Amino acid sequence: LWSNAEGFAGQRTNWQLGLSLEWTFFEGGLTFWELFERRHELNATALGIDRTRQSIRTQLTEAAHQFESARAAHEAAKRRAALARQTAQLVQTQDEVGAATQLDMLEATRSLADGETAEAISRLAVDIARVRMETVRVVSPFGA
Repeated sequence: LWSNAEGFAGQRTNWQLGLSLEWTFFEGGLTFWELFERRHELNATALGIDRTRQSIRTQLTEAAHQFESARAAHEAAKRRAALARQTAQLVQTQDEVGAATQLDMLEATRSLADGETAEAISRLAVDIARVRMETVRVVSPFGA
């Protein structure tokens, strides 16, 4: 550079040297590895959601099977209770005409009580299975 002012040495030239360095302290964004890690986390989360959905479908299927099994068992218990009622009436009629023993009466009464108890328990099992199935269906966050 040339200058019209003389410097200390009486020369009209001036030298200037500059050096510019750039060093990034903060990128303000994501690096390649951070993006890779985020994608990996996203994939892992998606797999977790799929596993949860499959688990809910499995629970719903099992609950439905348990409900159907409980209903079938209840139908069988109702038939046994009805048969026990008929048997008790038949033994009562036989007793009235003197054709049944006291042991026959006790056996018919016990069978009737057992049949009615089994029917009530099986009805309760149906209700529990229905509640479980509805609970799984309602609690499901994915509407499976």
